[in-house]
Amino acid sequence: MSRLNLDKDQIIKEAEKNSSRMQERLRLLLLYKKIVTGRGIEFDRLRKYVPGDEARMIDWNALARTDELYTKVFDEDRLLNVLIIQDFSDSMKVGSIDIMKHDYASIISTTLAKTVQEAGDQAGFIAFSDGIKESDLPSLDDSIPYRIAEKTEKKKIYSEEANWEALRKHVLPNFSSETFVFVISDFIGGLDNAEKFLVQADAKFEGLFTIIVRDPLDSKLPEGVGQA
Repeated sequence: MSRLNLDKDQIIKEAEKNSSRMQERLRLLLLYKKIVTGRGIEFDRLRKYVPGDEARMIDWNALARTDELYTKVFDEDRLLNVLIIQDFSDSMKVGSIDIMKHDYASIISTTLAKTVQEAGDQAGFIAFSDGIKESDLPSLDDSIPYRIAEKTEKKKIYSEEANWEALRKHVLPNFSSETFVFVISDFIGGLDNAEKFLVQADAKFEGLFTIIVRDPLDSKLPEGVGQA
């Protein structure tokens, strides 16, 4: 058994500690495909100034007209949509070292959501197990990281097996092809359907990233339990 099962406040605390370190690296990662495709940097729109925006991007004409600061946004800088998918099947409720796999996964999901939003982009979240338990379209809603952290405490969200086919049928038709998708799971069970989903998601979406969360018990028995 794990020695620690985190609550939502502990998950948020860990995410806040990690998100500032991740922000620049994640931003570069998500923008990579946009940069190498050679898309132009044409003017797209204005948005309200956020502290930290470069002074050279401020639209001084808009300031003169409205008495408010606005920043110029170019095509390659448009809002990115990031969808975080987390596996809540029972195999994630394992932890032989410090905390359970689902706690690690929740820290990762919450950190990603906070990092994405701190970079000014839109984060969405899907919790799935035997079906789709919760689904949020990518948005700037700053409550999403907190709602992710709360999921780990909900007993009804867990089930025996991950239903990858239900995930495939939900995600592929309902999310834009310009979305960057992160899938966080131990990838134990239903691997044929998991592979089918990942192959089709990789073909449709702007970027697909998988994060595998594993515990030593996933690959070997603990010492002193005899043979199985």
